[in-house]
Amino acid sequence: MENVVLLLSIIFFYYVMRKKKIPIVSLYGIFGLQWFYYLLFPFLSVNNFIPAPFPTGTPLNHDVRVVSYFLLFNAIFMLIFSFIFLVIFKPNDTIKKEVSAKDEKYKTALFFILLLLDIFLIYIGYKYRYSYVAVVHTIHANLRNIFVGLFAFYMMIETRRLKIYFLYFLFIVATFFLGSRIFLAIITAILFVYLFDVGVIDLKKGVALLLVAITAFSLIGVVRVGFYSIEKISYYLWHPLILESLYSGYSGLALTEMWLDGKIKYYNYFGSYYIDPLMIFVPQMVFIGAGIPKASYNVLGKWEEDHGGRDKISPKGSYYYLAEAIEAAGFWGIILVSTGFAVICAKMEKLRAGNIFNRFIYYSFFGAFGFGFVKAQFSWCARYFIQNIFTLALFFLMYKVFYDVAKNVRDQSNGKISGQTIV
Repeated sequence: MENVVLLLSIIFFYYVMRKKKIPIVSLYGIFGLQWFYYLLFPFLSVNNFIPAPFPTGTPLNHDVRVVSYFLLFNAIFMLIFSFIFLVIFKPNDTIKKEVSAKDEKYKTALFFILLLLDIFLIYIGYKYRYSYVAVVHTIHANLRNIFVGLFAFYMMIETRRLKIYFLYFLFIVATFFLGSRIFLAIITAILFVYLFDVGVIDLKKGVALLLVAITAFSLIGVVRVGFYSIEKISYYLWHPLILESLYSGYSGLALTEMWLDGKIKYYNYFGSYYIDPLMIFVPQMVFIGAGIPKASYNVLGKWEEDHGGRDKISPKGSYYYLAEAIEAAGFWGIILVSTGFAVICAKMEKLRAGNIFNRFIYYSFFGAFGFGFVKAQFSWCARYFIQNIFTLALFFLMYKVFYDVAKNVRDQSNGKISGQTIV
């Protein structure tokens, strides 16, 4: 029965897309693609179509009862998500492509800031490519997050797209040296949907570029783990894509089993959705001064600790969207999260046809949640999204401060010159 419901959910998803004329390159479309991809390989594995060896000795759950409910929960989530879109989504007006002179004035400063960030990221990435230094990785991660936020705005105001591609290419090089492909994935998603919106690429070109991007991501992953020969690269090239899906699905199966067996001691009542995103931005020094470990205020982490630890629930780090929803409120968590996320996505789509700042918010949300919602913790998606907005706001503030200072210096200099002339 679960396979029938799963098939019906896919058909209904496609029906809503055609009925509402929703483009595949949208929050609705990207969720469907992510949902299918992260479900595909766990589905093939638990049905014994492909082997799925886990180095940690924690294989996917093949229990027929658990698998059945896992597939059923995925289908229910998709059905609700699609239904909400059918009810409240309204197609956008023509997406604005013009850029005002007021916004264009920022592009020179942004270009040089992004260029310097790229160069610095490549430098420290190359220097520390074979060693792990916590401080260096923290700095690297924060600078990449800053880069993503500024790049999302810069790409919309830069008329010479060769500059955009050049900065993007340098960011790929930086990622190749020090890893953390999630930032590259976010910026790729943002750039992809922007180029689609302005008509640079169509669906056919988009599919071709997507295949190239997927291959590049796998190549980086294979090389990063130490496979350099052509033979090994060709053999293992697609392994990262398969394992990414399997590792994510593991937590979904684990939480489904816990729910069925009544091993969930308590629900966190969505604390990981509204508390954890805020706690991420509270500085560590606040907790150190109070003598309280910051981890104790992490709702999801505390829940995991009380239920066997992260190694039991998600040994490889990826976090399936169903797992977090079940931890929030069991079956009701699936219903409420699917409804809430669908409403947010439908409302966000309206920003796509707005002014440049509305589009910046949309692209930032697309990169963070469109790419990460199915496979990552909600708080981390929220973090990337909020940091993008904060980064741009900080840039505007600094630009205004430096502009005002430069203007005052120039006015004072002109006043002195005028005074000397008068004398």
